[in-house]
Amino acid sequence: MDIIQQDEIQFANLLYRSCESAIKTRKYSKNYANIVCDWTDAVAMMIDLICTKEQFWGQWKDQSSIYLDSDKQLSMRPTLDRIDERGHYTLSNIQMLSYSENSKKARLKDTK
Repeated sequence: MDIIQQDEIQFANLLYRSCESAIKTRKYSKNYANIVCDWTDAVAMMIDLICTKEQFWGQWKDQSSIYLDSDKQLSMRPTLDRIDERGHYTLSNIQMLSYSENSKKARLKDTK
């Protein structure tokens, strides 16, 4: 059985790029210096998210469709969000938010 269906390849590509970014950002950004990521490989991270978090994958696909249908408006792009921003990139601490929702969450955190 294939993990990713033919019609899900675009969605998986977006997820792969987000996983890759999460792994690299914590290595090269001072803001993420103390954030640990359970993965060092974007493919392994993506497969874990798809296979272990069924609801996440469904939400990711739905938001990816919205993003692609919007002519790739950045605000509509699906993103990886740490549920607890003080927490690490772990299966239990990752959710999907649109770029605009993720940005709004970050702004709210900054005003506290």
